[in-house]
Amino acid sequence: MDHHNRLGNLNLNQKTFNNLPLETIEHIVEYLDFESQTRLRRVSHGLRNIVDQVKPSINKLDIGFSKDQNYFKINFLSPYYCEDRETSFIEKVCQDIEFNDMKILLSNPRLQLETFECSENGVELCENDQKLIGQLNSLNHQLEITELTMLRLKMDTMIALLKAIKPGTLEEINIDGGCWEGINCIDPMNINELMDLDQWKQAKRAKISGFSFDFSLHFHHFHRFEEFKISVGSLTLADFLIMRNVFSENPNFKQCFISTKIKPSTEEIEEALGLSNGLFRFPVIGQCKIPNSNEILEFISYELSGLPFIIRRYAKNL
Repeated sequence: MDHHNRLGNLNLNQKTFNNLPLETIEHIVEYLDFESQTRLRRVSHGLRNIVDQVKPSINKLDIGFSKDQNYFKINFLSPYYCEDRETSFIEKVCQDIEFNDMKILLSNPRLQLETFECSENGVELCENDQKLIGQLNSLNHQLEITELTMLRLKMDTMIALLKAIKPGTLEEINIDGGCWEGINCIDPMNINELMDLDQWKQAKRAKISGFSFDFSLHFHHFHRFEEFKISVGSLTLADFLIMRNVFSENPNFKQCFISTKIKPSTEEIEEALGLSNGLFRFPVIGQCKIPNSNEILEFISYELSGLPFIIRRYAKNL
């Protein structure tokens, strides 16, 4: 066999990407960065089906936008690559492309996000709000998200995000309802619909900033949490008694941070709760034993610094 025939036979025996076993292709696709995955799914229907079924390489998603369309970003973050995909587009056509890529990602039933952060600048629902809500409502499955952060979002957007998450997978909820152009983005009196959702009730941790709750109206929404951080308008001695009882009955409770400008004096709290008056280091003001356990509740107050009041539950060393 001459040299040319040998080369011809060699070419015939070469394997192409399409000749690889399906399991091998799936493994390769799974480790591609997200931009490469989105390009690959445009090559053929077969590759599109593979991309849409393998577990995405993205584990963190960060989206932000504004009402006037002059600010828009989507960050697709992957644990496999040091250089993350980050986009910030003003042109509407580019925004539409990025929203479509995000829809592809969210539509994948194998997606598992460690964090999903969504932020907005503006006080009214905008077109991007409606797009995001539409995408979330159109999903055929619920998302698996461990930590959800919502910054200055409208209530409709927050409810759509929370409803889209599979109950039990969400562990931490962070909300910043801060002001935009002097207007509060969230009315605490209208937040009950959000907190009545199963996704909220089954979360473990919550951090709410930017507005103050009415303790008597909203505290029951925090009974089940392991940890939470909130602000309230005021705290009374009756409120402290309620917290002592609730946290004593919740074996999963670890600690809470409650900021307020109006609360009883340290002496009044100690007397009302019957706190032990041992020699505690500042800022601990006292402890009380939890019945039928070896655990205690510890109460911490920074009277002069303006820091939050802290309550902790832990096992006492014997």
